[in-house]
Amino acid sequence: MGAIQKPTPPMGSYKVETRGESFYLTAPKDRLTNAADTWRILRQDVPCVLAALDQVVGPPHEGYAAWEANGRTNTGDVPAVDGTYPAAADGERVALSGPAWLIDRTDDASAWNSIELTYDAVLPIRAALQAVAQGGDA
Repeated sequence: MGAIQKPTPPMGSYKVETRGESFYLTAPKDRLTNAADTWRILRQDVPCVLAALDQVVGPPHEGYAAWEANGRTNTGDVPAVDGTYPAAADGERVALSGPAWLIDRTDDASAWNSIELTYDAVLPIRAALQAVAQGGDA
């Protein structure tokens, strides 16, 4: 069971739910799209997702800190990270690839899409998005 965090203003329409060794990133379907092993966000939302990652690693939820204190181990319930999350800017969208559970709700009435990522994805995703924010791909 996770802890749904209250979004901060810099997160825009993105939401975070933290868990023991993973987190969900949720956003409206028009802002976060999923296809196969790739997820896409609007390029203008890069600062919002970076703010969401800040919330994952910061207080008040202790999941990330506890995960670090316990040796950064995963039980295997969630996809393992291979160390990279390549990001490519393509016009208005940024595509990220890497281990994740993509929850695509295109066939239901929900207005939201979600992805579940392990805590060890935070740093590679942050690095990739920071590179995109500086005008490149990672």
